[in-house]
Amino acid sequence: MVSCPFYEDDNTTVYYWPGTTGWDATFGGGPTVLWYPPVPTIGADFGVRTNQLGFTLIGTNNLVVVVEASTNLSDPTWAPVATNTLTGGSAIPNGRIILPVSTAFARLEAHA
Repeated sequence: MVSCPFYEDDNTTVYYWPGTTGWDATFGGGPTVLWYPPVPTIGADFGVRTNQLGFTLIGTNNLVVVVEASTNLSDPTWAPVATNTLTGGSAIPNGRIILPVSTAFARLEAHA
């Protein structure tokens, strides 16, 4: 009996960090992808204006990134406000993200 949770799973991708060595196009039969975590960049669209948060994301191509918002960091309840796919390694999340109230906090969550 094999105790690996991905044993015989045909829908896995192995991500590896930049700067690591020895990675081929596949690992254990699954494809490998260089992992660049999503990062908001500071550009002309960066900043908050009237309950709207603007930024450009860069990261691994075809990575799905969910932007979530919460109004309380002491007892946070995070709600998704936008979902974006990094095409060509970057995305402008729908131009600007509409936050639920003017005092909201935002975070990014990546889904491979």
